[in-house]
Amino acid sequence: AGKTLDLKSQGSVTMPSGSVLQVINTNVQVSGTNTGDAPSSTAGLEIYSVSFTPISATSRIIVMTSSVMSQELSNVGDKRWLGAWADTTQIGVNSATPHANVHVAALNNAMQSLNHGINSWGTTAKTIRIRGGGDGAGYVNLETVYDYSASLREIGMTIMEIQG
Repeated sequence: AGKTLDLKSQGSVTMPSGSVLQVINTNVQVSGTNTGDAPSSTAGLEIYSVSFTPISATSRIIVMTSSVMSQELSNVGDKRWLGAWADTTQIGVNSATPHANVHVAALNNAMQSLNHGINSWGTTAKTIRIRGGGDGAGYVNLETVYDYSASLREIGMTIMEIQG
């Protein structure tokens, strides 16, 4: 206890499989509308983006979010989604939504989160983007009269690199 391991003084060090190499963790307050689009690295509302450079070419990059609420503006598109991309390469998309008939005016909504991974693309920087939307115009993380406050609608984001 209380001792620090100085790996820099050891020169080149290979961490064992499963070791956490780096973590980015932040909270964002974002809400807005989206036009109707299928999931892509440019569609929907951008919730978060960050330049990320893997330390290892043989690692796994994991992208996680807390729940993000999404709903359509009118009954014109039922497929709500939340996704992550490294530049234009899809890391993962969640497109599960409840049936519209259970909601007032048949407006579809979803509470979605991500816990998706991708093998490292090497040791060059790419922009990781988290985006949300649907195939019809809608809201992402809509502020309503039922919120306690905007600060309680934060979305937690974690990007973790794990040695392969």
